[in-house]
Amino acid sequence: KSLKKYHNGSRCGQKKTRSITQKYINNPLLIKGRKFDLRVYMLISSLDPVVAFFSPHWYARIAVNAYDKDSTEKSTVLTNRSQARRAMTEMGTWSEDSTEIIMRWHELQTYLYNANLTQDPHWVEEVLNHEMKVFMVHSIRMMQNLLPRGRGYFELVGMDFLIDTNLRLWFIEGNRTPNLEGVPIEKEYMMADL
Repeated sequence: KSLKKYHNGSRCGQKKTRSITQKYINNPLLIKGRKFDLRVYMLISSLDPVVAFFSPHWYARIAVNAYDKDSTEKSTVLTNRSQARRAMTEMGTWSEDSTEIIMRWHELQTYLYNANLTQDPHWVEEVLNHEMKVFMVHSIRMMQNLLPRGRGYFELVGMDFLIDTNLRLWFIEGNRTPNLEGVPIEKEYMMADL
């Protein structure tokens, strides 16, 4: 109902409301049987005119436990670092260098291709990156009436995405001032680029 009201996103930014409608994706693509999402960074450096940058240094965050659509265990359905730390600490396997819960973008590309989930060895670079940029444009349009106008605006946003079994990209959420602590080398590359 809400998607029709907004014409599938074409009216983003025109309606001044703070409500959010989100669909639960029950067919997430899995990495070795575990749910994952993508953490991507967008830097907005101006809103008049709009100037935003997509960081090519993103990564997949992988859930600790095997996916079970009926599970209520957070370490099965959530992929963020704090959930991973809690679950792995309880299991006695946590380390600041835990690499089994992170996959860099090029490792994801190799995994998808080797697992025959995509026939294109450059799908991540040529298709997925483009789709994420389109979502970022829509997110700026959705927020434009809530953000201050002018040249002095500067915001780093952590954008979270999910891929389903049909290789369809879904936007989960955007986090203003995301946590930049942690393992992924991609964060270091992204911060160096800024």
